Amino acid sequence: MLGEEVDEFGEKRVKTEMDSVKEEHERLFKAASNPQRRKIVAAIGINGATKEEVGEATGIDGFLLGYHLDVLLKGEFVRMDDNGRYRLTDGNSDSPACLKSNAF
Repeated sequence: MLGEEVDEFGEKRVKTEMDSVKEEHERLFKAASNPQRRKIVAAIGINGATKEEVGEATGIDGFLLGYHLDVLLKGEFVRMDDNGRYRLTDGNSDSPACLKSNAF
C-alpha cells in the first residue's frame, strides 16, 4: 500500500502499487504518443540542449515547442539545469525505446 488518495467520488481509498504502475504507464504513453515529443527527447539527448538548439534540431518552434517541453517537464522526462539547458532526467537517461524511435 502506498498511501491514501481521494477518488473521483470524493471517497478515500488506498493507493496500491498497481495504481502507481498504471500512472507510470499513462505518463509514458502521453510522452511517447506524440512524434514531436519523441523528436525533442532525441534532440536533448545525453548532452542536453537549450530551447533554441531543440527548436533548430527539430524544426519545432514558438508556442508548440514550449507546449511540448512543458509536457515533458511536468511528466518529469526532462529538467532544466542551472545553465538553461534541458536535460533528460536521471530516470530517463535510458529512455524507453518508444521515446527514442519514430515508431507509432
